[in-house]
Amino acid sequence: MGLRLSDIGEPLDWASTGMVFKHKHEDKIIKIMPRVPSNEPVQYIKRKIDDGDWMNTFGWTYLASDSITKFWKDFLNYKGDVPKWMPKVSDADSDRIDYDDMVSLIDKQLAKDAPWCCGDDMVSDRGIYFCPDCEKSWNVVDGDELLGIFTAHKVAKVTVNYIIMEYLPKKAEPLDSKQQLVWQREINGWFWNNTATLVRDLLRNEENYLQRANGELVFFDPIVTKMPSPRAFKEMDTMNTMNFVEMVCGENSSAHIETYQEYYSDLQPLKVSGQYCVPKGPIDTESDYLSLKWYRSEEPSLEDYTLHDLANSNVVGNNWSTNVGRYS
Repeated sequence: MGLRLSDIGEPLDWASTGMVFKHKHEDKIIKIMPRVPSNEPVQYIKRKIDDGDWMNTFGWTYLASDSITKFWKDFLNYKGDVPKWMPKVSDADSDRIDYDDMVSLIDKQLAKDAPWCCGDDMVSDRGIYFCPDCEKSWNVVDGDELLGIFTAHKVAKVTVNYIIMEYLPKKAEPLDSKQQLVWQREINGWFWNNTATLVRDLLRNEENYLQRANGELVFFDPIVTKMPSPRAFKEMDTMNTMNFVEMVCGENSSAHIETYQEYYSDLQPLKVSGQYCVPKGPIDTESDYLSLKWYRSEEPSLEDYTLHDLANSNVVGNNWSTNVGRYS
């Protein structure tokens, strides 16, 4: 199928892991995410993994994009029964977009927030809007920041990951704590038992689930990672291992080790398959992983947590455009 610019329609939303557009010709959405701008992604990120500011702005986004895309690309070949709460994904892969086209797509996203007092006469350039009539300008958001997530330099082609999935038209009511626990066990248990995948940042934030027209709840935006094998975790030399650390572990190395060991214990029985741990049998329904104990029960605040904590919390997760303001 592939990614075609001619299919990209109305801009819907953007966050730190990418931009979402309505499919112009089908009842679907197209999510475009930044990809590691290097032919050697592991080496590229490892050189900067100790730079907290860089990882907060770029690195964890690249890792999440890589893991999410790889999951859906592999899942397209899944032969088992798929729960109704899983989104219907029709394509997931990587591609390249001309630099000027990427700037245009970013402009479309940012234009949604412009003050349209001057109607069609408004002129925009990556988040800066100017009205020739009243000679006023508005800086809605730093467009260079969004462009920088996709590419730090002007290049002929911008490498991206993309996912094409069904369009979900209806918002859902927030889940209460009892509903979260039920869904936590259902969703996380299914992902682990059937795809050997860990899921984070899905239930507490209502913007991670929507409804189909028939009312079915769909959890459309899971942040996922595989469980690295002990050797892969020790060597820290794969995209998956670095993603696991960024998605579920703390900031310092001792917290990495402690979190990994707790997961390794809680997700028993395991077996090692290459660079991954996979389930040897169904996970215990009383495990911490299925009982919300891996998730913060309170909403974080910038008074208590750093931006890096917020970026990796289940409350804010990857929904920067709508959530970060609540905690500033």
